[in-house]
Amino acid sequence: MKLQLMALYVLLGIYAVGQAPLYAQNNMMPAAKRLAKNLGQKEVRDIRFQQQLFKKAVESRLQYAASSAVYTPTSPDQLVPIIYPLNDRQRRLEKRRYYQAMKDFAALKKDLAPQLFYIQTQNDKLTPAALSHLYMRITAVEEKLSCLALVFDDKPLQAARTYLLKARKILNPYAANELTLPSHLRRTDRKFVAKEFFLYGPDGRPPYLKRSSWLGEIRNAYRAKKIAAGIPTGMRIAFLNDLSPVEYAVYSWYRRGLFPKDTQLFTYRSVHDFERALERGVQFDLVITDLVMANGGGYALIAQFRRHNNTTPVLALSAFSEEDAHAQTLFDMGFDGMLSTHGGGFALDASGYLTLLNALNNYYQLKAANGWAR
Repeated sequence: MKLQLMALYVLLGIYAVGQAPLYAQNNMMPAAKRLAKNLGQKEVRDIRFQQQLFKKAVESRLQYAASSAVYTPTSPDQLVPIIYPLNDRQRRLEKRRYYQAMKDFAALKKDLAPQLFYIQTQNDKLTPAALSHLYMRITAVEEKLSCLALVFDDKPLQAARTYLLKARKILNPYAANELTLPSHLRRTDRKFVAKEFFLYGPDGRPPYLKRSSWLGEIRNAYRAKKIAAGIPTGMRIAFLNDLSPVEYAVYSWYRRGLFPKDTQLFTYRSVHDFERALERGVQFDLVITDLVMANGGGYALIAQFRRHNNTTPVLALSAFSEEDAHAQTLFDMGFDGMLSTHGGGFALDASGYLTLLNALNNYYQLKAANGWAR
């Protein structure tokens, strides 16, 4: 019996050894096949990913080539100021600033392109130091382009600003998604309101006043002094206008004592003369300037003032009507108000000084009521 059991165990052992390869083939081959299949899929995915990268790179190159023309600076003869005609000196200066800014943008765009590509395609992240450096460069170029956008209505200029806006958004998804003014022109203390800008009173009435015919100049002078009582005293006012009748009329009103007490009035026929006074250290509490002058008007003045963070209030006195004055753009440039002489609302007689003083009175009332910084 024992011999029979031993023989059975031997036969079972031989059978098991014989079936082992078959068992391995039946049970382990599917696992091997699955492993080989997975490896193949990974290789396929890697190949497809590389193909997608290549495709995106080609598309990016094509888009760059196609869009490069969009950023090509406009030729000098086609650069036209957005608002008012510039004199020769101003035109040369602004065009020089334009081409330098576009050159700076091209250099920045060349450095940004690969960084933005890898961030978008491979989710690469820049180091804080590299990101800070890019932000500084973008901000510097944005400031230049934003200033020029107030001078020229230029498509390549707008395209460059939009590109930097998108680049900033890629680098920082939480960045503001809108074009902004240069930092030295952004105002948090005041928003643009047309009537306030055109020096309407707090009651909404326009600043234009008619002279009194009753008792003539006596009555008009009394009204002028009453209005002037609401304007700060002891101010130093600069008045820029290249028209002799206007300059003479305003100065004669000053000599007659119609301005607020202890006011000092300085008249200039050109921005160049005014700039020389500033270089000598002369300071002013208020500037009133014409917008268009033969030797440089209010535009040239405001650009210089605000670029150097000068906070002196600047009011425009111009023959442009309220409809044609581009008030929003003037406000964005840094003007604090405008008195339109269009349509006879401002004359060189008693109605002229009454209107001018009333406009100044309205400005200082609104400034005090609304807490404007300037």
